[in-house]
Amino acid sequence: MKRREDLPVRRTYRFRLTGLIYLSVTGFLAVAAITSQNNLLFWCLGLAVAGIAVSGLISGAGLMGVRAEREAIPDASASGPMVIRYRIRNTNWFAPAFGLTISEREPPRRLRVMIPWQRCLTRPVAFLACIRPGQTVIAEALPLATGRGEPEFTDFVIASTFPFGLASKSLRFTQRRTALIYPQPTHVRATLLETLRAGGERDGAVLSGGGSLGDFYGIREYVPGDPMRSIVWRASARVGELVVKQHARPAPKRLWVRLELPALHSVAPMNSLDDDELEGTISLAAGVLKLATERGYAVGLLAPELGINARPAIGQRGLRNALGQLATIGGEAAISTPAVADITPGRRDLVVTVCPHRAEGTSTAGRVIALDAPATWQSHTSHRLQPQVSPGRAGALA
Repeated sequence: MKRREDLPVRRTYRFRLTGLIYLSVTGFLAVAAITSQNNLLFWCLGLAVAGIAVSGLISGAGLMGVRAEREAIPDASASGPMVIRYRIRNTNWFAPAFGLTISEREPPRRLRVMIPWQRCLTRPVAFLACIRPGQTVIAEALPLATGRGEPEFTDFVIASTFPFGLASKSLRFTQRRTALIYPQPTHVRATLLETLRAGGERDGAVLSGGGSLGDFYGIREYVPGDPMRSIVWRASARVGELVVKQHARPAPKRLWVRLELPALHSVAPMNSLDDDELEGTISLAAGVLKLATERGYAVGLLAPELGINARPAIGQRGLRNALGQLATIGGEAAISTPAVADITPGRRDLVVTVCPHRAEGTSTAGRVIALDAPATWQSHTSHRLQPQVSPGRAGALA
C-alpha cells in the first residue's frame, strides 16, 4: 500500500536550552518544597509543572493533526526569488496549531540527490501564525535563487515552539520535488541582432525575406478595412461581390544560438574554463536568446557536443525550452552525455555562436560572440552583471 505523501514520517520532541534551564529550576523547586514543606514553594512548583504540561500538551496536540504537502515548484531565474508553496491542513476537530515554521531539510546522505537545493538557493523558510481546526492554508517561502541548476527537494520540517518556547515539536515530511532555475540573462546591446543580420547578409549567408506577406492561401469576402490592392477584380466580377486575396501568416524569423564550451567535452588542460567564464558564457547565451525572443524570433539552442538540441520555437515557449537546456549544463553531466545528431539550420536562419573566448588564428568572418570582447555586445546597464575575465585574451564579434 502506497504511503500518503501528506503524512509525517517522523515526530520529534526536543527541549531547547531555555527548556533545560526551566526543568533545572523546576527540579530545585521540587527539592526545596519537599525538604522545607513550604506552601509557597509548593504553589511555585505546581505552576512550573503546569507550564511544562501546557507547553507539551497544547502545542503537541495541535501539531499532531497537521498534514502538509509541497506543491509543484514553478521555474525561477538566477538572482531572483523562487516561490515554494506548502499546502497545510489541520485535521483536528478542536485543537488549533500555532506558530508553525516550515523549512526545507538538507537531503540525507543515504538518499541519492544529484543537485541538492542548497547549491542553487538560500534556505526556504515559511511561517504560519495559526491554523484553525479543519482549515487548509497555503504557506509561501521565497528563497533567493543563487545560481542556475535543477535542484532536488526531499524532506521538509514543520516545527513549533508554542506557547513558551521551552520545547521544539516538529514533524518531518518526505516528498521528492524537482525545480528548474534558469541562468540569469546578460543584458546585451539592443542593436546586436540587427548588426549580426546585416553582417550575415553581406556574407550571403542570410537571405532577405522578400516581404511581409506570406504565401497565397485563397480568397475570401471583402471586409471593410482591407487594402484595395488585395481585391481580386476578376473574381469579384465573376461572383458579383468583392473578394480579396488571403495570405498565410509568414513564418517567423529563426535564430539559433550555437554554444561552444570546449572545457565540457575536452580533457585538454589548456581548454579548461573557470566557473566565472562558464557561467558568464551561459548567461551571455541566455541574454542573446532573450533579446531574440523580444524581437520576434523563433529561438533555438544548438550544442551537439553537450547533447543539446532545442529546435526553434516562437515566443516564451521557445525561450523557456532553451533556457531550461542551459540550466542543466554541468561539467560531469556534459562529459557523459552522448552527442546528438547535428542539425543543419536553414539558409534563412540566423546562427549566432557564443563562446568564452576566440581561439588564436580564428577568422573574424562569421557571427561569433566572445565573452572576453564585451565592447561588441555589452549593454550600458550590464557592466555590473558580467564576471571578471582575463584581460590578456582577445575576442571579437566577427
